[in-house]
Amino acid sequence: MTNTNHFLPRWTKRAVLDGSGRDPLGLSRVSDNFTDLLLPSIITTTNRARYYSFYPWALRESVEAIETSGGAADFVEEFRKREAAFALASKLGKQTDLSIVGIDQVNKYLAEGSNADSISTLFRVLPANPTGGFGQYYGGCLSSLRLGGWEEDEMWHVNGKRGQKLADAFGSSISTTAYLKKGFCGTEVVPIKVLTDSASEFSLDGIRGAAAKDERELLTRMMFDLDEDADPDAPSHRQATLGQLLHVLEACEALGSPPSRKDIGDDCLFWPHYYGCIFRPDGESVKYKPHPAFEETASYWRQFCVHQFFRYATEEALQAILDAVSKFSEGLTKSELVEAMISTGFIKELEEATQTTLPGPGALMKYFRAGGNPESIQEEFSANHDLAEWWIYAGDNESAVATRLGRAFAIWTQLHAKWRLSDDAALWDVAEKAGSEWWVGTCFDWGDQWLENQPDWWTAVESLIDDVHSRHELVRFQKHKLDAAWMEKIGDRYSKIQDLTPDFRANRHNNAATILQDLCVLKDGGSDDPLHLTAWGRSILKSTIRARS
Repeated sequence: MTNTNHFLPRWTKRAVLDGSGRDPLGLSRVSDNFTDLLLPSIITTTNRARYYSFYPWALRESVEAIETSGGAADFVEEFRKREAAFALASKLGKQTDLSIVGIDQVNKYLAEGSNADSISTLFRVLPANPTGGFGQYYGGCLSSLRLGGWEEDEMWHVNGKRGQKLADAFGSSISTTAYLKKGFCGTEVVPIKVLTDSASEFSLDGIRGAAAKDERELLTRMMFDLDEDADPDAPSHRQATLGQLLHVLEACEALGSPPSRKDIGDDCLFWPHYYGCIFRPDGESVKYKPHPAFEETASYWRQFCVHQFFRYATEEALQAILDAVSKFSEGLTKSELVEAMISTGFIKELEEATQTTLPGPGALMKYFRAGGNPESIQEEFSANHDLAEWWIYAGDNESAVATRLGRAFAIWTQLHAKWRLSDDAALWDVAEKAGSEWWVGTCFDWGDQWLENQPDWWTAVESLIDDVHSRHELVRFQKHKLDAAWMEKIGDRYSKIQDLTPDFRANRHNNAATILQDLCVLKDGGSDDPLHLTAWGRSILKSTIRARS
């Protein structure tokens, strides 16, 4: 048997033991490494642009309040008063469908004070975190952008040119509001009329107004690493990701088929990056290539897509195991479990789909041309092929064991055929960084064994059960959550603990889109409305391309 250990990656950078609570096989770990690399400082819980300037201002104001009081005031309390006032004003002046951190608490306090003239600003906008949305969501992002950080006095200090400039810009944008001019900044009680009158500028949606033009441009340039404080020697993948997103949207718009914010992950990530196409309004695909300035980053997003297909297929296999044992309260032995899975008819379904006799997974790999030229295989089983990974993933909602197993093997063998012999530099960089985590190289190892040994389906499914159960147990122990189990083996019998819902990991493109709408780089609209670049957005795209050329 060929030694394929070099396809099982070596962890040399960083070990991740936590991760999603709904992640029984630890497959989010590689996904999170992708998104942390490619969209730093924009995470799944950050989707509003103005928090990146409001928080530096509010934190600096809170520190100054402590210094003015001679240390008598409390930093967290000072910050909380400003964050609560901002959240209230954002609700009172809300003009878009976008979210507000702490909206449940805001609605609660507004309802309780509906007959009052004033409202308290001493409440936590997020009850679980003393510093609200900053502590829960945005703090790490602001630190990674070099805007400031916690210091020995246990206060978060704005430092560096970026942080001070953003705090100054926010302060200038709200300088004419009643909240500031009438001296209510940092007070424990604020008249509701003051917050209402201030809301056009002192709110999340206020970033889109004329008063915030300089602040908005500063934030935009920071996000795209076009500001004078960006590192000229290390342009970020975030810059390229956002630039590439605008490039795809511009290409879609030119065809008359701009995607909506709801569909941005599919239309602006999987289709252009993985399958190299975008779609006309009539549904016909048109070839697409990333702009050369963004090609390296686009290749990593392509590998993100590869991992999502691997993740989905592998979780489908786990759920197939869970479904197979769920009918037996006493559980099943391994032989009984293999029999239960084989007898579902998944082999017949695969043979019907491929019009090929399949005595084992090796034959399925040959159907997908395993061992051939990777680029040719990627072209043959691309967007217009019925068995392309996307159509397997996005097919009907059938959840029978046979269908789950068929999906899993069809995707695994196809990924092996397309990528096992690829010389894609991003793929092998991922291999080096993924370590002992499961990634697409895991199915390279499986596929190599299927090709070399030509096992029958019984042997392949039996081995799969061993691998999935071993990985499940390893992840459970690594998380130090021994009760967070999906399956268990007692003696020689397997049984189900709970179900999971196989799916892709968040790619953060929707978060990026709402931030770009706040910054007027994209035109405003709801989640179902088409996304269009503004004149400012086209200018930023050109500037980003020039910066990377």
